[in-house]
Amino acid sequence: MKVQKQSLADQVKDVLLERIIKGRYKPGDRLVELSIAKELEVSQAPVREAFQRLEAMRFVESRPNRGTFVREMPDREIGESTIVRGVLEEAAARKAANVLKGRIDELRTEVKGMTEGLANGDFDTVAKHNVNFHRMIVHASDNLVLIDAWESLAFEAKSRLCAQRAAHAVMIKGVKSCEPIVEAFARGDGETAGRLLRLQTEDCGIAQATASVRVTPEELKKALAAAGVQKA
Repeated sequence: MKVQKQSLADQVKDVLLERIIKGRYKPGDRLVELSIAKELEVSQAPVREAFQRLEAMRFVESRPNRGTFVREMPDREIGESTIVRGVLEEAAARKAANVLKGRIDELRTEVKGMTEGLANGDFDTVAKHNVNFHRMIVHASDNLVLIDAWESLAFEAKSRLCAQRAAHAVMIKGVKSCEPIVEAFARGDGETAGRLLRLQTEDCGIAQATASVRVTPEELKKALAAAGVQKA
């Protein structure tokens, strides 16, 4: 398998992260730098740098004299990360309100994508639109330090991981709670939008930290109907 000769460390990181999220590399597996370099047909330097980036994201850990291993990502850690993200998003919303008032259709498109993904049981799609929704808010703040801090939490990767393990009821509630946030931005009310974002992430974070149990397909269907989510 080859990667393009541009931003090699990022490309290698993305390949390894995808494998971790999809379960090809499981918690406790050792990642061998030389083997990966040979497989991807790159030198060991970008692989080493990719390991460092994944370690900063807390997906792998380096053990002295033993190598680099895939970390277990506990529910509690994902939940705590979500709560911290909410604090950043509250600050971003206040600053981004005027910008987002003119981008309401884009926000609604992402909420629609989440809703359709839920109705179809496509949780990767839910995660993708969820990330787009929150990233749009944060980047609209135009605060580079805040944006870097938010991106460092690896929300995109953790969102996909959470979509695989989180309780469906949590996902349904999270998607529905985006609607009043959009309406607050439509009014130019960044204060309310920010407060709702923080409350949303606190609620999701607590649930993520304490449970990772999926309901049955039948229970999901009932929950979607109760939430007013119709199959696309």
